[in-house]
Amino acid sequence: RPRHIPLAPCVLRRHTEAGRTLRVITTTTYNSSGQRYINHEKRGTNVVLFVRSSRTDINGRTRPYFCVGRARYVEHRSERPMQITWELHDPLPGDIFSAFRAAVA
Repeated sequence: RPRHIPLAPCVLRRHTEAGRTLRVITTTTYNSSGQRYINHEKRGTNVVLFVRSSRTDINGRTRPYFCVGRARYVEHRSERPMQITWELHDPLPGDIFSAFRAAVA
């Protein structure tokens, strides 16, 4: 399942890592990563998101990431993984938005 879900051209929901191995630190609302996401505006920092519709293409080749630019924290749902809703500074281009919506459908 894609980790980045476009809800609208300017709104994106991102699922954080769930922490499936002991080496991965799970992002929660209480740890430093979760707090950094939630409070980035208060701390004077910017969030820049990079997304891809899937890990590999139909030929098994790794897909590149696409920079969607700056984003602002809106809300989050659940805890593990955190589902963070971001408002994008600039809307996704139409073809990128359509590709991501098709990947989610």
